[in-house]
Order: sequence, then structure tokens, then C-alpha cells
Amino acid sequence: MNVQQNRGYTTPRTQPDEVIVGYSTRVLSRLLLPFSWIYGLAVWIRNLLFDAGILKIEKVSVPVISVGNMVAGGTGKTPMVEYLVRHFMEHGKNVAVLSRGYKRASKGTVAIGAKEKNRGNAGMLGDELFQLARKFSQLTVIAGTKRVYSAKLAIERYGADVIVLDDGFQHRALARELDIVMMSSEQPLDKIPMLPAGMRREPLSSLKRASVIALSEGTFGRTGLPSRPVIQWKVEPVQLRQVVGEKIIELSSLKDKQCISFCGIANPHRFRGTLETLGLIVQDFIPFPDHHSFSEMDIRKIQQSVEEHQAEIIITTEKDAARLLSKPESGTILGSQLYYLAIELRVIQGEQEFHQIIDSIITGRAVSTM
Repeated sequence: MNVQQNRGYTTPRTQPDEVIVGYSTRVLSRLLLPFSWIYGLAVWIRNLLFDAGILKIEKVSVPVISVGNMVAGGTGKTPMVEYLVRHFMEHGKNVAVLSRGYKRASKGTVAIGAKEKNRGNAGMLGDELFQLARKFSQLTVIAGTKRVYSAKLAIERYGADVIVLDDGFQHRALARELDIVMMSSEQPLDKIPMLPAGMRREPLSSLKRASVIALSEGTFGRTGLPSRPVIQWKVEPVQLRQVVGEKIIELSSLKDKQCISFCGIANPHRFRGTLETLGLIVQDFIPFPDHHSFSEMDIRKIQQSVEEHQAEIIITTEKDAARLLSKPESGTILGSQLYYLAIELRVIQGEQEFHQIIDSIITGRAVSTM
């Protein structure tokens, strides 16, 4: 069995229980395939009804840009939304981000306008939208399932002149000028089953709706993709920032620093790998389910690990920090040792052409595709 050497001890790459879980998952996936076919047919019919004009697509008075994906889970949507928000704000635009507010506790439509001092919390907005609201004080954010209503609210009440849809590819009732589809997978899409057997959300034919296909660095490539502009991106760590406080730790000072890490995201082990790449010694890594709401028991578990390992710092993701800030007592209990890893998306191929495309949407000028 392959092993990984790590500072004096060895850890098996594949534990027996992981083999059992992997086998069980494959069996379950096969059993669910008939339901995937039904789900895929339903999605295909729904799209056909939108394309035929039977289901209404409503256009609003300002440009709308959607950031979405074909596969459920983390594919860089939120970093891309942040990238667009920064770009448009640098050009003097009043930007609004619309989201359904995944796993929020609130009901109906919740809006926080630009410059409002109370930026909400993860319970009101969902962790991803709260993260954006907290990071950009001049940003309007609206959580709600009715995207057309949210868009009109952003324009009429808050004066938005650009709207960005977070996770908007499947929400077709609101017309958009640009559909950016994020892709971050080591498997070709045709090898990923539809929900619920797999994680694919739409038939492959839906990619024809994409305006721009955004491939993460290391993604399987362009084979089988429709003829659309393609960019390549990567997410880069920026620095460690204190969750409760203003202290910042630069990446250059992290080598051989000991830490405890935890997160509740779609791909937790990629996060751990990033920390180790930065030179950190991860003494204990505690993964939680995606979008996890931390309980007192969870906090005690993290505290216990910190005490056992006498760790210098505790590191989590920005999304997890947003959820912790919605329960101030949790962040306070973990104290000044608690930091999150700030990240930013960078377009590493096709950025100039990409900017031409998104700027043409705002100026109303047509631009040729890449």
C-alpha cells in the first residue's frame, strides 16, 4: 500500500474504511441511475419550455451577468463573483449580487443595500452572500428565490446598474446578457452522472447556453466542449486574516508554523493541501459537511484539539468564518488564534479577451468572441 511520509510518521493514503465507503458510493450511484434519467428528462423539458417561450424569461433594464456551473458543489463560483464585483466597482458601477442564499434561516427576500452599516449575517443571507456583504461595504446583496423580483428591487430601490447572479445558470426566468459557467473537475462532464446518482445538474446540451466557459487550472481540458470563449482560472491564497480582530499574517511567514485546521466546504482536503503547500504543519484537520452550521459540541472539539496539540494558530476558510461570525460566541470562544485564509481568483489565460467581453456588456458595444 502506498504511504505518505510526514515528519517522522506515516499515514496510509487509502484507509480500509475509505475503500468500503468508496465501494458503497459506487453501488448506490448505480442504484440511483434510473432516478437520474428521470431528473435529466425533467430538466431537459424545462429548458425546452424556456427556449420555446412557453415559460417566461423576463428582461430588466440593466445588464445581468450570471455565474453558475454544471456540477453541484464548489467550482469557484463565489471567487468569480468577487472578481466581477471588484472589476465593476473599479469602473464606478453600482453592483448588486443576487443569490437564493443557500441554507439561510430567513424566509422571503432579504436585501441589504450598499453603505448600510448592518451587513447582516449568514442566517439572514447564507454564508456565501454574507461573505460578499461583509467584504464589500459598497455592495448591494439580495437573498431570494424569485430572481426577477430581486433584480427589480436592486434597480428600483438601490439604484443598481449591474447585476451579478450567484449560482444563476439554472435560474432561467431572469434574462441575462452573459452566462459564465465555472468548471472545476478532473473528470469529463459526460463521465459524471446526473443528480441524484452523480453531481451533474444539467444535460450536456445545456452548455450551449454558456457565453463563457471558465476552466480551473488542471481541469480535464476543452475536449467535447461547445464552441464558446474559454478562459482558465486559479484561486490563489492572499494572506491569513483574524476572524475576530484586525491582525493579518502574511504568507511568507507561515513556513513551519503549527496549526489546527477545520472547514465545512465541498472539497475539504483540497483546503488542507493548500495549507500544507504554504509550508504550514497541520497538526490536526477537522472536516465538516459543506455549509455546516457549527454547534457548541463542534467548537469544543476544535478547542480540545488546540489544547492537545498546543497549536499556534487555528485556520479555517472565509465561508466558515462567515458562519462563525453569525454566532459571535463561537468566534470569541476560539479567540485571537482563529484566522481564515483569504483567497482571490486570478484569470491565468484569456483575461484581456474576458475583460473585453464583460466590458462590452456594460457599454453595450458588441465584441467578437475569443
